[in-house]
Amino acid sequence: MRIKDFQKTFFFFLPFLAALSCSDIKNEEPCGEIACTEEFVSLTISIKNAIGEPVQLDSYSAVLSETNKDIASELADFDKDSFGENGIYVIFNDRYVKEFENKSTSLQFRGIKDAQEIVSAKFEVGADCCHVKLISGDRDIVIP
Repeated sequence: MRIKDFQKTFFFFLPFLAALSCSDIKNEEPCGEIACTEEFVSLTISIKNAIGEPVQLDSYSAVLSETNKDIASELADFDKDSFGENGIYVIFNDRYVKEFENKSTSLQFRGIKDAQEIVSAKFEVGADCCHVKLISGDRDIVIP
């Protein structure tokens, strides 16, 4: 076979070879080979009154719009009381990475004190391949 014939044959089959080599990649999970850090990420918000003092809520809810599920009790693993004393509340954490991998959802936070809702805030949260992230929403809330 002459070199020109070989080149013609090679370039004719090149797109087919490229397509075959890419077919394996398409079947892999988008996050399959990514190395993640070992840290456990929690998204928190800070609630303070008008003079800058932390607000301790009696209770709160964190409802995911996609599932209409209140995840506040699942976030309680992180000693909800000690966070609340400082006005810091966990709204989402790495427990939800797999469920929200490479997508996002709205989260509605509501805080109750003395049997009244004193705070209501909406957040957009999601996750990449490794950790949760805050897409939108104000982490610092001031109660008048």
